[in-house]
Amino acid sequence: MVSESVSVNMDQFHDTPSLAHRIVPGQALTRWEMSEPEEIHFPGQPRPMPDKVNYCFINGWVDTGDLPCREALYGYLARRQVDIPKGPFDKVHWGLDGDEVDYSAFKHRPTLVRRSFRCRVVADRAGPATFRITTCGGVNIWLNEDRVASFEPFRRNAPESSDVVIDFPEGKHTLTLLLEDLHERDTVFFFSLKHLSGPSLEVSLDVGVDGRKLAEAGKFLAGLRTDTVFSSRGRVRLIADTVPSSKIDVEVSGPTAFPRGGLNSDPSATPETRHATFRPDELVADLFEVGEAPVGCLAVDLTAVIDGIRLSRRLGMTNLPEPFRLAGSLSERKAQAAQIMTSARGFEPSVAALLAIRNEDAPLVSRIVEATLATIEQRYDCSDFSILPLLRLWRDGAGQLPSGLRDRLRAGFLGYRYWLDAPGNDVMWFWSENHVLCFHAAQLIAGDLFPDEIFPAHGKRGSELAAEAESRLNRWFDAIDEDGLCEWNSAAYYPIDFLGLFSLHDMAPTLRGRASAVLDRIFVMTGLHSTGGVPAGTQGRAYEKELLAGPVTELGSVAAIAFGGDFWTGHDRAAALFCLSAYEPPAEAARFAAPSGDGAISARYTQGYGHAGKLTLWKSSEAQLSTVTDLRTGEKGHQAHVLDVQFAAHPMARFWINHPGELKVWGERRPSLLAGNHVMPAVAQHGPTALAIYDLRRDWTDLFMTQLFAPAQAFDDIEQHQNWLLFRSGSGWAGIWCSHELSPVGGLYQGALRRAHAQCSAWVVSLSRPDETDEQFRNRLMSRQPEFDPQRLNLSARGAKDEFLSLTLGDPLRVDGDVRVFAPLSSVPHVAYDDAPLKPWKLHDA
Repeated sequence: MVSESVSVNMDQFHDTPSLAHRIVPGQALTRWEMSEPEEIHFPGQPRPMPDKVNYCFINGWVDTGDLPCREALYGYLARRQVDIPKGPFDKVHWGLDGDEVDYSAFKHRPTLVRRSFRCRVVADRAGPATFRITTCGGVNIWLNEDRVASFEPFRRNAPESSDVVIDFPEGKHTLTLLLEDLHERDTVFFFSLKHLSGPSLEVSLDVGVDGRKLAEAGKFLAGLRTDTVFSSRGRVRLIADTVPSSKIDVEVSGPTAFPRGGLNSDPSATPETRHATFRPDELVADLFEVGEAPVGCLAVDLTAVIDGIRLSRRLGMTNLPEPFRLAGSLSERKAQAAQIMTSARGFEPSVAALLAIRNEDAPLVSRIVEATLATIEQRYDCSDFSILPLLRLWRDGAGQLPSGLRDRLRAGFLGYRYWLDAPGNDVMWFWSENHVLCFHAAQLIAGDLFPDEIFPAHGKRGSELAAEAESRLNRWFDAIDEDGLCEWNSAAYYPIDFLGLFSLHDMAPTLRGRASAVLDRIFVMTGLHSTGGVPAGTQGRAYEKELLAGPVTELGSVAAIAFGGDFWTGHDRAAALFCLSAYEPPAEAARFAAPSGDGAISARYTQGYGHAGKLTLWKSSEAQLSTVTDLRTGEKGHQAHVLDVQFAAHPMARFWINHPGELKVWGERRPSLLAGNHVMPAVAQHGPTALAIYDLRRDWTDLFMTQLFAPAQAFDDIEQHQNWLLFRSGSGWAGIWCSHELSPVGGLYQGALRRAHAQCSAWVVSLSRPDETDEQFRNRLMSRQPEFDPQRLNLSARGAKDEFLSLTLGDPLRVDGDVRVFAPLSSVPHVAYDDAPLKPWKLHDA
C-alpha cells in the first residue's frame, strides 16, 4: 500500500494513536484508502482554434474557449454512467497536507484522470450531516452502495463549492468518493470534503495494520526536513524533528531537478534510490554530497514503509556546489561557457545544437534529438521551447545526425502545428507572451528553411508560413516596444524569450534589428535588477524553483555570460544559444549590474499592457530593493512577485513578502506557498524604503496571514528591536517592520519563514544607505516607529532621509504630504545615479 501525499504541513497533522479518528463540524475528511489513479489520453477531435491573440499580454488565466479535449469531456459526461468505484483500494492518503486531498499536476497532453477514495464512517447518532464539497473537477460520493452526492463543476483550475446533506443511519458505513478532472497542462486536481454540521463522525481505514505504528510513522515523516534550505558544501543531511519510538527505515529517491517546461532532462533516466535509517538516538542521516548532485532546486522523495503501507512525501532544497568563474571579454566568456556546457553533457536540445555545431559526441546528440522529437511529434505543451534549438541544429549541424534521424527531424519540422489556425487536439499553450514569440519564431525559421515544402498541418508552403509568421512577429514586437514585457524580470520566462530572440537574431535577417532591440532592453533590465551576480527583483511571473535557486537559474546562467562572474552548468537552454549567437548586450547593462563606489542607482519604468507593472528599483553596491506599485491592488493575484530584496555579499541572502495561495509545500497552485500573491497588496517605494499593506478580507481566501521568507543561514547577523527585524549580509543592512507579531514556521522552512496572522497587516522594508554606519542605520529605524491604522488601512513611516511617508490602500504614496503619482509611465527603463534626475537608459550609454 502507498500513500501518495507529497507534501506536509505539520500544523495540520492529525496526532491520533490509531487509524480511527473523530471528525467534528469544522473539520475535513482527510484520511482515505485510495486506488491507483486511472489516466486516459483524452484529446478530442482535431480542429483549428479561434485566433483571439490580440498582443495585449496580461498575466493570469486567458479565456481560450473550450479546447477539443474539453468539448470531448462534455460529450463524455452527457453519456456516461457513474458507477461506484470498486478499487482495489490498495493505497493510503494519510492527510498530511491539510484539509484538501490534492494531487495537482502538470500533464503535457490532454489527460482525463480519475482517483477513487474510501473510508469507514460511524456517526455518533443517526441523522443528517452537511458537508461542503470543493473541487475544480467532479466529485461523486456513495454511502454504502447508494450515490448520495454529485458535484461536477468541471471548471479548469477554478475551485467551486457546494453544500450537500448525507443522512447517516445507525451503525458503520462505507463512504466512497470518485474524483475526476481533465488535465490540460497545469491542473489543480483536488477535493475538500468539510463537515459543516450534524453528528460527529468516527472515520477509520480498513487496511489491516497497527494503527498506532502507522500514526507514529506519519507524524515522523511529517517532521523530516533537510538540515538547511540551501547547501553549498559538504553533505546534505536529513533531520528528524520527531523522535520515533523504534527504528524507521526511509527510502530516499533523488535528488532530481524540478522540471522547467520543454525537454531539459533525460526522460529515460531513473532517480537514484538509497535508504536512511532513524532511531530514537539517531535523528540525522546523510542524503548526498553537494558536489555530486545537480545544481539548483532539487526534489527528494521520501517513503516510510509500515507493515506494507508506504507513506510518502516530497522535500525541496537548493544545491549550490562550487561554480565556474567566467572572465575576460564577452567572446571569451561565451567560449568558456560553451566548453563547460559541452563537457557537462546536459541532456537538452540547446546542448545538442552546441555539440553538433562543434562536431562533438554524435551519439549523445542523436539521443537528445530523438527524445526531443518525441515531444514535438506528439505536440507536447512547451515543445515550442524545444523546437527552436533543433532548428538551429538543423541549419548548422545536421550533418552530425544519422540519415534516418535527419529524415525524421525534417518530418517533425514539417508536421508541427505552429499556430492556432492549424487543426489540433493538443493542449499546447499558444496565448502567453513567451509562447506567442516562440511559436511565431519557430514558424518563421522553419518556413525559411523549407520554403518550397508543404507543411501538412497548415496546408501551406514554407514561404507562405514564413510570411504569416513575420507579420505576426511584427505585431509582437510592436506590443513589446509599446508595453514592455508583462513577464518582466522573470527568471523562468526571460530565458524562454531568449530562445525566440536569439533564434531570430541569428536566423531571421529581416527581424534581426527588432530582436536585437528587445534583447538590449531585457539585458538592461536584467543588469539593473542583478546584485552580486544574482538576477533578482520583482517578477511578473515567479516560481519557487527560481526564487529559491538564487543564481542557479537559466537567467543566472545567461547573466554570468553577459556580465561575467559565477556560472553553474545544468541550466543551459538559453545559455547555449547565447554562446552560439553573434548578439552582444549593450555595455551599460554590465555597468548597471555592478555599481561601484558609494553611490546608488535608482530606476523607474513600467512593464505590461496598460502600464500594469510600475517598477521601482534602488540599489547600492551592497543590496537592492525592488517593488511593483499599483498592480491590481486588492484583487486576486497570480504569480506576481511584488517586493524583493537581494544582497550582494551572499547569493542566497534574499527575502520577500507574500500572501500564499496555498499551504502545501512545493504545491502546484498559482500562486503557490512562496511564489506570487493570492490577494494583491498596496505597495509603494521611496528610495531604499518600501511600504506594503495587505487587506485579506475576501471571500475567495481563508488564509489570513502574510509571510516573510528570509533564510537565516544566508545572513551574517539578525537582530530584533521592537517590531523590527534587522538582517545583515556583508556590510549591507535591511530592516523589516510588521504591524503584527511574526511567528516562526517550523518544518522544511525552519529558520526561513515567518508569518503575521491577521486579516489586515502592514510591512515596512528599509535598506541601509552607502553613507550610513551600522549604528546610524539602527538609530534611524528605532527613532520613529511606523504606524498602521487597520480601520483606515493607512501606513506611515520615515524614509531614509527622514521624509514622512504615508500610504493608504487605494491611494498613491505621499511624501511629506505631497502626492507622488508614479512616473514616468514609460516602458523604457529610466535610470539615475545617486540623486540625479531619471533619464532613459540609452542616454547613460557610453
